[in-house]
Amino acid sequence: MKKKDIGSILASANSAGITKQRTFENADKAKRGKPRKSEEEKATQRVCLYLTKQEYSNLTAIAKKDFLGMSEVALAKQVLLKFIENGKI
Repeated sequence: MKKKDIGSILASANSAGITKQRTFENADKAKRGKPRKSEEEKATQRVCLYLTKQEYSNLTAIAKKDFLGMSEVALAKQVLLKFIENGKI
């Protein structure tokens, strides 16, 4: 029986693609996470609202009771946008 060089065995295995199937090399190259937003989709404009403690607590209560725990900021944003879209201003 003829002895084979380990280097040639590994080289032939690499060229056949056997080692790529059994390693995490391809998994590391996979894209992870959410895709990046385009510049047009990014929210960069700000609107500042000043509320009293009572107004803020009312907003918090409404958000938790009627909107399944939505944050106060998200609720205020949604209400404001709906108000503008319906032409109430």
